[in-house]
Amino acid sequence: MRFSPTGPDISTKLITAAIRGEVVFLCGAGVSQPALPNFPQLTQNVFKRLGLAMDPAEKRSFNNTRYEETIGSLNRRLADRRSLYEAVAKELDADTASNTDAHATLLRLSRDFEGRPAIVTTNFDTLFERVLEHQTKETVRDKSFASAQIPA
Repeated sequence: MRFSPTGPDISTKLITAAIRGEVVFLCGAGVSQPALPNFPQLTQNVFKRLGLAMDPAEKRSFNNTRYEETIGSLNRRLADRRSLYEAVAKELDADTASNTDAHATLLRLSRDFEGRPAIVTTNFDTLFERVLEHQTKETVRDKSFASAQIPA
């Protein structure tokens, strides 16, 4: 079944399992776009925010899509590393994110049998929590877990 002309073909079996609350949604960084920058945009924005140009090694890493290596190199050459952390934090500020439609849709679709969202994400932003708090008008921090804190 397709929900839009360009959307993926989703099997009836998967749809049925989702309706029964038997599906856990795994969401990566792409869900936070366009609300937050992707890794290449983040890398470029950080350099711009710091008023710095990439050195030749950083350009090579960036052009080879090794963005974490690019940021790591920048981190090593800065005298004040806090400026890098602050620049990244400003670029990834969830308070400034305006388009969270994908998060809202995924939260509606990802309910388990008891009606709770069942999402696992690799994201470190808090957009899912913020959208859920907006939807439910209650604090959800105690319902959001990281890594080893995930209940069994």
